[in-house]
Amino acid sequence: MIAVAEPSEGRGAGAALLRAAEEWTRAQGYGTLTLNVFEGNQRARRAYEREGFCVETLKYVKHLALALFFLLGGVTSAQQPSLFNSTGRLTALDQAPGGNPDCIGSERCVPPPN
Repeated sequence: MIAVAEPSEGRGAGAALLRAAEEWTRAQGYGTLTLNVFEGNQRARRAYEREGFCVETLKYVKHLALALFFLLGGVTSAQQPSLFNSTGRLTALDQAPGGNPDCIGSERCVPPPN
């Protein structure tokens, strides 16, 4: 994981970390260095592209209410009413386009047509 503290953003710290990761990767004999970034993190994506990274694959995800239910440890609306809206739907899904929490803040995720 590479992270740059906010006060250091825009000062080359991220680029230096990427170069160090690349050097280490080469020294270990690996031929490929990969990373993951959230689609909406445009600043990081531009930095990665400046360092020679390119998009190779796109990952689409859809979190289903049942999966979220289990992630929450089987929480029910009776136990945690603040997590659910008036219809029993998880409120996290109401905040995301298309009911996908990964799409919060993303311009590319749009709700499906009715």
